[in-house]
This record gives sequence, C-alpha cells and structure tokens, in this order.
Amino acid sequence: MTSSTTPTTVEVVAPIAGTVIDITDVPDPVLSKKSVGDGFGIGTPPGGTIVAPVTGTVIMVAKTLHAVGFKTESGLQFLVHLGIDTVELEGKPFTLTITKGDEVKAGQDIGVMNVEAIQAAGKDTTTVVTVTNTTKKLDHIDVNTGPAEAGDKVAVAYVKAEPPVLQAAPTPKELTPAENPNRPAELTGYDALAWDIIDNIGGKENVRSVTYCITRVRFYLKDSNKAKTDIITNLNGVRDVVQASGQYQVVVGPEAEEVYNAVMSQLGEASSSEASSGDTETETTKSKSPTALDRVKSLLHGRPQEKES
Repeated sequence: MTSSTTPTTVEVVAPIAGTVIDITDVPDPVLSKKSVGDGFGIGTPPGGTIVAPVTGTVIMVAKTLHAVGFKTESGLQFLVHLGIDTVELEGKPFTLTITKGDEVKAGQDIGVMNVEAIQAAGKDTTTVVTVTNTTKKLDHIDVNTGPAEAGDKVAVAYVKAEPPVLQAAPTPKELTPAENPNRPAELTGYDALAWDIIDNIGGKENVRSVTYCITRVRFYLKDSNKAKTDIITNLNGVRDVVQASGQYQVVVGPEAEEVYNAVMSQLGEASSSEASSGDTETETTKSKSPTALDRVKSLLHGRPQEKES
C-alpha cells in the first residue's frame, strides 16, 4: 500500500467466462509486461456472452470490435481486449451491442464472442483486462485467479488516494522529449514524438509500411538492426518496444492513433489501405514518385517507368 489513507476501490467482474490468470501469464509480450497497464487475463474462454467489467462510461469501441474501453467514476480507465492479435479478424468473431458514450453497469451484457471463429483463424482466445492509466491513477489491483463465469467478481482495483491535481490535462506537447537538437524546432507534441521515432528507426527510408492498433504503432522495417531500441524505449511518451511477427512495435498506449497520424504525416507521399475495417488497425504503405535517377535506371534496364501522378 502506497497511500496513507484507504483509496477508493472499483470492483471488477470477469467480462467473459474462463480461467482468470495473472497478467504476467498472458501470451502477449506487451500486455504481460504491463506496458499497457496492470490487470489480468482470462484464459481458455468458452466464448458466449461478454459483459461490462466495471460500472462506468464506454469511451472507446474498436471498429474491429476486438477491444472496448471504459471509464469509471473514480477515473480509472479499463481496456477489455478480446483475444490476442484479433484485430486482424476484422470484427467477424464479435458482436457488440454498445457504442461510445453509453453508460453501463458491471456485469451488463454487451455482446457475444465466437471462440470457434477465433481459433479457426489461428489466434489465441485469451481475453485481457488492463487499467490503461495505471501509472497515474492505480494504487494496486487485487486479482482472484481461477475459474470464473461472466459477471463474477474477480478483482478489486484501488485508486490512488492523493487528491487530483487542479491543472489542465496534459497536452501533447508534454510528450515531447526535452532535448533533440536535430529535430525541427517547430515540431511539438505528437509531431515531435513521431519525428524522434522515425529518426531512431533508421529514418523514412527504412520504413516499408506502418500499422497501428489500440496501444501500438507497428512498423514493418527494411532492416530492424538500424533501429535504436534503447533510445526509442526511453522517449517521453513511449512505454515499450517489442519486436514480434515481423513488426517493430512501439507501445504508446491509448494515444496510438494520434502518434500514428503524426508518423504518417511525416513519412511523406503515401497511399493508405486499411488492413482492417476500423481505426484500430490501419495499414499504410509508403509509395514514392519515381525520381529522375529511377527513370534513367529504368531506361537502361529496358523497363517501363510509371508516370508520376
């Protein structure tokens, strides 16, 4: 216990039936390290009904339906992630009956999860509940592991007892690393963070394509050895870096979309094609107009050259 007084508590129920496990046992290198926040997992879910894990407001519903965010009256923000890497399934295994802004009660039915469809696609069905503002708001969370039905109380989250700071919410500018003499001075906020990430992954020329999900900006790099992981990990605004599935994943938390947009605006001319039907996983592949040198090389090798659009 870190507080001198008893902190406010939030009761958390299992959003789906299964076996409650410690978050460190979740089969995902980012979630298990608590990079997105503390919480717990639910392994071997049989599927079926999904319920709200807490009483509060729905603050996010992924268009791919694999993740839902909630905010409680205490200020704790919870993310329910249905399965691992299920963003790639384009929402097909899920049916949700809630929308952003809805008020819900803990244990209230909010949808259905088709485990068979997830397994048939070769994805892990482990469902994860995390407190995404753990660092700022969570004192600690007590989790009861073991079998549970959807709606069973499985955890108690303790809110930090210190009074809220009476100041404006952090602006993107506060995410800007303090010093980088090479970065253009006019860049601030997410733009500055994006510049620093690109600069340290080997520059624009080392990027094949970029995607993003709820908590991560995922780069496909030409040469991952050029990335300066130790520097990127310590950038203000970056929670972690993970290399998996051929991706260089920069974990930034719920701000992933803002960081992604800033990254794409700096990668220059690009054509965007959505890898999924939602704002939770959008893939953009860089494409450049042919240079004069490219056209000369093309003529020397007898290949037709694409016209500039």
